[in-house]
Amino acid sequence: MITPSLTLRKGTLIAAVLALACAIFNVPAPSWAGPHDGLWVATRSHVDSPKVFWDSDHFTLKSEVGGKTRPIEETVNWVGKGYHASRPKQQYIFSVPNDSSLDFLGKPGDLLYWAPAVPGSSAQPIWAGFGADTAIPVQQFRDQSFNLDIVGFSGPGKMEMFNFIDADTPADRLFSSHDPGFRSQWIEPGTHTHNDTTFTKPGTYTIQYRATARDLNGALIASAPQSLIWQVGGTRPSSDGLGDVYQAYQAAPSTPSELFEPQFSVGPHPASPDAKPGDDLLTDLTFSTGNPSDTGSAVFYIDGFYLAEVPVQAGVATWPEMIGSQQSSFTVVYIPAGEGGSPRWISAPLTYSRTDSATSTRAAGEFPQPATTVPAPAFSTDEVVVKDRAVTFQITNSGDSAVIETRPSDPNIIFRVYGGYYETADSQHPECLVSFISSPNHRSATVDRWGCDGAGYVLKLTATPHALTTVGATTVELTNQQIDANPNVVTEFTAGPSVDPAPVVPEPQPDPDVLDKTPVRISHGHLDLGPTLVGSEPAFALVDDSREHLPASVVRDPNAVTIVVGQKAAHIRSDRIMGDSSYDFLGEYGSPIHLLPQVQDPDLPWPGFSNTRLLSALPDQIASVRLNVSSLSTPDDASWWAFTSQFGKLDELVASSAHSATITANDYFHQHLTWAFSKPGTYRMRMSATVLDKSGNEKETAPVTVTFEVQAKPSVDPAPSQPVPPEPTETPLPPSAPPSPTESTPTDSIPTESTSVPGAPGQGLPSTGTNAVTLASIAAILVTAGTGLELIRRRRSVL
Repeated sequence: MITPSLTLRKGTLIAAVLALACAIFNVPAPSWAGPHDGLWVATRSHVDSPKVFWDSDHFTLKSEVGGKTRPIEETVNWVGKGYHASRPKQQYIFSVPNDSSLDFLGKPGDLLYWAPAVPGSSAQPIWAGFGADTAIPVQQFRDQSFNLDIVGFSGPGKMEMFNFIDADTPADRLFSSHDPGFRSQWIEPGTHTHNDTTFTKPGTYTIQYRATARDLNGALIASAPQSLIWQVGGTRPSSDGLGDVYQAYQAAPSTPSELFEPQFSVGPHPASPDAKPGDDLLTDLTFSTGNPSDTGSAVFYIDGFYLAEVPVQAGVATWPEMIGSQQSSFTVVYIPAGEGGSPRWISAPLTYSRTDSATSTRAAGEFPQPATTVPAPAFSTDEVVVKDRAVTFQITNSGDSAVIETRPSDPNIIFRVYGGYYETADSQHPECLVSFISSPNHRSATVDRWGCDGAGYVLKLTATPHALTTVGATTVELTNQQIDANPNVVTEFTAGPSVDPAPVVPEPQPDPDVLDKTPVRISHGHLDLGPTLVGSEPAFALVDDSREHLPASVVRDPNAVTIVVGQKAAHIRSDRIMGDSSYDFLGEYGSPIHLLPQVQDPDLPWPGFSNTRLLSALPDQIASVRLNVSSLSTPDDASWWAFTSQFGKLDELVASSAHSATITANDYFHQHLTWAFSKPGTYRMRMSATVLDKSGNEKETAPVTVTFEVQAKPSVDPAPSQPVPPEPTETPLPPSAPPSPTESTPTDSIPTESTSVPGAPGQGLPSTGTNAVTLASIAAILVTAGTGLELIRRRRSVL
């Protein structure tokens, strides 16, 4: 057994060395003391973290949940086991598909811990993204641009953030802990992501972020580095927990006991008649004292990083965990509940992989220290002084795709390439979007130009350097005909300030407690529909984060707003657009369809539903909120639908022109979905909210009219008269794929910790703490469901 004094000296020395190393290499000090019991736990909810804010003259990073914000270092994102609210479906284990665009995740079949982009109505295990506040003054920055960067990382494995649509559209990587080319993002004010986040192993991760920009004089603006903790797997942090495990261990009894026969075991989780989806992929970590009268806590570690704190009862503690597909080292620390029982104890480490046979040890060891087997490459926050500003673009058009290669003369420049193929030089929005980050190891991208291959189409690209770089943006503009004649174009990044600084005139700030009744047309940007508090009464509102009319978030009267669905939304249903048979309710192949996607397209409106403003204003008074949606008018013989999708298949049909719908929630929710319209014209919907307070009083807000104006696109012609749909293909899914939404499935095996009101089986609205109560008459449409993201974008933006 280790003596207290020796353990203390070793622990103190190692901690000092780690702190010094972290200071030298600019990475966050690994947190190995405990389960972060004193932090605010963000879980089973929609979480924007980090979210970039501007505070007078500097950036600051916060976590936002339910309309409340806190500095990210005061919060912890917990990714526990997660399940669908109404189907027997796990949604915390991601099995890497056989898709080359996901090679960065590992080998096909590798198991990853997963925070999904579309978690369903339970929002389990967590629904996390990142973004920026609407009021960030980009007009004061060079190129109206700023960055969010990962500048430090520690944890037992690797982290990736991405969006994956399907095999026809490559995955969009957003952030990567171990690929230096994906440690920076360019973010627009008022935008946020709904993305997939994966980890190769469970355990505690610490990610250090900062935001950067250049002012109009070229001076660097950088926030202080701030650390966000992700606790992946394990037990939820709690104020009743041990807190600092090392200190708790030092204070625990060490008196030997003749009955103490400790053993630590790791092995496959046994089959059980009441097993939940995904349980067959778990591994059991078990500690036994050998004395059935012992109580206390067993704290499990993976590669020296905290994992789970489990009560010891009758001398035994077991924790079932999804440990991933990589080999790991496991340790347990036993802390007895009091005097008179077995002494404190630390096991020797056990090396184990998920498919191994069970193993165990009775040997004692030392307090675990972080020792990842996959350390992240070095981080740098140094300014990049550019001496040669030249950059060559090589564009190779080939059928429906193109390869865009960038070759800057200075190999250290990192920049975003953004733009796309436009119908004409005067077009405001690209028909085929191009968005990627050019970094030393990722200088080219294959982009989709399906439908944009005409000779007169114009490729316009803007290359915006990272804020750490001393040069500014440059642009290129070429027709397809010019590209075919000469695929190479050379340009230069701009030198010095991009414009002369001008006095900053404060913009008028709207009153968030008053509905703005100014008539407006909104053609792009983030929009939320739902209840808010106006004075002392709930009212139905449209929250406008588009910055199209004011550089701030505006709470508008929906009756005064027209949501403009531009020509870019016009498509023809085909094997490339809503091709799966689960979308047959949209019409036959060759049918025109106008789509506002579930993931944000910066050139189109992005309307969703939210009740967060009302619940954050009355956090202790609201029992539930029902959103009521019905159709008022459509063009002749036209239809509309609102639905969610996963991995290119229909997930939930939420509302339609055929029937009214009610979305019920008794907790915070925020949900975006696909809106589809069958033809151009004006569509009007009636929406209201029914609010039930905790005293049983119910009140409905005054109904409002929500108007969509769908614009025609003359260039979209019907497809050939007899198209042949492709045979349905099976998309690789995480284990325990869900049944068809039309099946009636039992829910008694699903955890009931979610506070949402249960809906019909298979008909829950994926949202934060919500369930959609859709009508039985549209249930027959829900013939297929899957897991993942929707298939409507040919190539989407990062945000």
